[in-house]
Amino acid sequence: MKVGAVILELEEYNRGQLRADKTISFYNQRLAPFSIHVGSSTPIDAIGRDEVRSFMASLRDKYSPETVRATAVCIKRLFSWAKNEGIIAENPISNLTLPRTPRVDRPALTREEVNLLLNKGFRNSRAGHRWGTMLLLAIDTGLRVSELCALKLKDIKEDGRITVRRGKGSKDRVVFCGSRALQRTVNHRDNYRFKPAYRFRSYLWIGHNGSPTRPAAFRKALYFAGDRVGVKVNPHSLRRTFATMMLLNKADLFTLQELMGHADIATTRKYIPRDLDRLREVHRTASPGDML
Repeated sequence: MKVGAVILELEEYNRGQLRADKTISFYNQRLAPFSIHVGSSTPIDAIGRDEVRSFMASLRDKYSPETVRATAVCIKRLFSWAKNEGIIAENPISNLTLPRTPRVDRPALTREEVNLLLNKGFRNSRAGHRWGTMLLLAIDTGLRVSELCALKLKDIKEDGRITVRRGKGSKDRVVFCGSRALQRTVNHRDNYRFKPAYRFRSYLWIGHNGSPTRPAAFRKALYFAGDRVGVKVNPHSLRRTFATMMLLNKADLFTLQELMGHADIATTRKYIPRDLDRLREVHRTASPGDML
C-alpha cells in the first residue's frame, strides 16, 4: 500500500476510535512533510530506517526540537499501526530512538502579575468581566483553553465541583475551583452573561453576538490585557501557573496529574519550571553536608 493511502487509513482509524479532531489534525500536519519527502505514491514497505533518519535529519534546521520529536512520534505511530494492521510484515523503525529535546523553563506568572491582570488588564464592561472571570477560573482549575470555553451552565456545581466533558482524549474528569473563583463565576452567570442565541443557551461563556466564546477570542483578549499592563500571558501560561502555584502550596504531583488530565505524570512535570528559590530552601533544610 502507498504511503499516502496508509496515512489516510490511519486518519480513518483514529476517527473510528473517537480521537479528538485536534489530535487527528496534529497527525496529519506532522505526517504530511514525511509523505512529501518519501513520495506519497511510494509503497510503505519499501521505506526503511535510513529513509526515516534522512527525513528526520532534514527537519533539524527548519523546526524546533519539540516539533522534530513530535514528528518522529507520529512516524513511529504510523509504522507501528501499519504493522498491527498487517499492512507491512515488519516495522523497520521499531527500535528507532526518539530525538531528545532540551528542557526549556517557561516561567509561570507571579502572584503580582496575576493580580495586575485581574485588576487592570480588562476594561470595566460586561465583556471585560467575562475575560477576567475566565482568567481567574483558568488559574484556579488548570483547565485547557478548549475545556474552559466548552463549559456549560450545568457543569459547575455550587460546591465548586466542575465537570469537564470530553476533554483531551475525549475523557471526562472532575476538577474543583475555590470560593473566590466560584463566586465570581456565579456572579458572571447571573449578572454579566450576554443573552445567548437559543441553541447556545446552555453555554457558560457567551459573547456579545450570542454565541459561545471561542479559544481564539480568549487568547486575543489575554494578549491585549497583557499588553495593557506589561505582562506576557497566554492560555497555556495560565495552566502552567496553576501547576506551579499548586505545588508551592504543597499539592502532590499525582493529584496535580489527575486535576490537569494527564495520562502520563512525565507530562505533568514538564509544566513545572525549576524554581531556584524553592530548591535553595529545600536544600538549606536538608543539606547532607550540614548534617555531618
